[in-house]
This record gives sequence, C-alpha cells and structure tokens, in this order.
Amino acid sequence: MTMFGYNTLGFGAFATRGTPTDANTVLLVRSDTTDGSNVFEDLSSYGHSVLSVKPDGSARGCLHSTDDKKMGASSIESTAAAHHLLVPAHSAFNFSTGNWTVEFWIKPAATSSNKWYFEMYNGRSSGFNNISMYHESSSTIRGNITSHGSNDNFTGMASGYDSTDAFHHYAMVRNGDDINVYADGVASEVTFDASSADFFASNPSVVIFGRNTQASVDAGLAAIGGQSMQGFMDEFKISNIARYTGNFTANGTFDYGLSD
Repeated sequence: MTMFGYNTLGFGAFATRGTPTDANTVLLVRSDTTDGSNVFEDLSSYGHSVLSVKPDGSARGCLHSTDDKKMGASSIESTAAAHHLLVPAHSAFNFSTGNWTVEFWIKPAATSSNKWYFEMYNGRSSGFNNISMYHESSSTIRGNITSHGSNDNFTGMASGYDSTDAFHHYAMVRNGDDINVYADGVASEVTFDASSADFFASNPSVVIFGRNTQASVDAGLAAIGGQSMQGFMDEFKISNIARYTGNFTANGTFDYGLSD
C-alpha cells in the first residue's frame, strides 16, 4: 500500500524553486531542461544549494541530458567516476530517531559492482553516521547504515533490477523501528531493526550518484570510501516522513510530494 496518494504536476520548462511541495519534502532535485546544463536546484521549500562544480571551479561532471529520461525533457547524467552532485550539510537532513524516505529513479550505464546511488554522511568523527544505497552485484542492491559508528548492512533485492535498458524506482524508508529498501515498489525481504539507530550525530551532507569520497576531498579531507554510479537519474527526493509503509506502485510522473 502507499502511505500517501500524490497529485502529479508536469512542467514543460525547468521548474524554479518555489514549486509547491509538502512540508515533509526536505530535498527535491529533478531534471526537465536543456541538454548539457550543469545548473541544478532544490525545489523543496529549503532551497538547498546543489553543487555540480567543485570549490575550485572544476566540474564534477553531472549534467542535464536529453539522451534519456524517465519523465520530462531531460534527466541527470553522470558519465565518469567521481561525477556527482553535492548538497552541503544542513539540519533538515538531521532526522534523529524520526522517520524518513530517500527515493529516486535510476538507469545505470553498466552493472558494475559496488557503485553508489547516494550517501548521506556527517563527517569523519567518533559519532559518524551514514545512510546509503548501492549496487553490490548483479543480484543484490544493498542498503547501508552506520549509526554512531556501528556499521550495518541489509539486503533483499532480486536480480535484474539494475538492467541498463530501463529506469527503476528505488526507495529507502525508515518507518518507526523498521528500515526497508523498495525496488519498483516491492519491499526488501529483509527489514532492518532500527530501534537503536539515531541519524545523525551532526548535520549530514548528501552526495547523489556516489558517496562521500569526492565530498571529502572538496572539504580538504582525505578521500575515503567507495565508488560512484554512472548513468541517468530522475527525481531524487528526501522526505522527513515514511512515504511508504508497504508495497506500492511507482507512477513515473513528476511528483512534488503533494498529498491528496
């Protein structure tokens, strides 16, 4: 079942910040614009910076592309390792013990192992936390969480989801004491017990199309951790509620989190 029914809105040009979202949407990055643009916006009420260039001005490499998309005129494309989007740390992503949802559409360029879709990460401190999701192998999509230094993984996805010929919708959801991963609306076979998990010890940043490796370099820290996913992504959204509490149908249209 779905927790919410959504109204859907379509726009012929790139929507500017101020497009209505509900109060529970804390980040919404989408693509519906001209080919090759590297300007990205957060359409939530927070208006977070979404960085596609490093502080020194060099490119991270994520662009809007009309080569392929799930909806609208374009999608977000990453074409090489360490090409990603970075959303700086903010208190809106500090969920503590509350519910949350991270969701997006993805079409990988290849089915290589250990490639990250996203990571929320609060730095290299004794109380570090992360929430991430990655393609571990041809048969496994893995959710990964670290709560105050205690690392946990959980899996449960069938093979074939990472085919390179179609977009798939993935979601990672905390609902009370449970964390689930959903692929095309189907819940993972494994539910993680998050009764003792607290996210985060400090405000996290968000890396889209990868994990904290390049973000650490940008901040002057040593690069740590894994690999970036290459391919196409549409409609990356983070909410501070559990959008889904059971199996659902991902509709594949513009979704601004507006509840009926």
